Amino acid sequence: MSRMHQSSNNIHSIEISSCKLWRMALRRTRTENLALTMLARDGIAAIWTLHVAAAKAYLDGNKGMAATILEIADAAESEWLRRAKPLPL
Repeated sequence: MSRMHQSSNNIHSIEISSCKLWRMALRRTRTENLALTMLARDGIAAIWTLHVAAAKAYLDGNKGMAATILEIADAAESEWLRRAKPLPL
C-alpha cells in the first residue's frame, strides 16, 4: 500500500472516530443514568443517601468505591439543581 493511500485511510479513520466521539458525548454517561434513576425513585434523599454510602465506603477503606459513589452523588445533585425552579424575589 502506498504511503499516500495509508495517509488517506488514517485521515478517514480519524474523521469517523471524531464523529463517533461527538455522538457519544451527546448521550448520558452510565453515572448520569444511574443518578437520574435514583433521583426518580428517591427524590432528593438519593443525594444524601449516596453521600452517606460514600463516607461509609471511605471509612471501610474502599477509597475507589467512595470516589465512584461521589461521582454518582455529584451527577444527581447537578441534575437536581438544573431542574430546580428559581425562587421568586
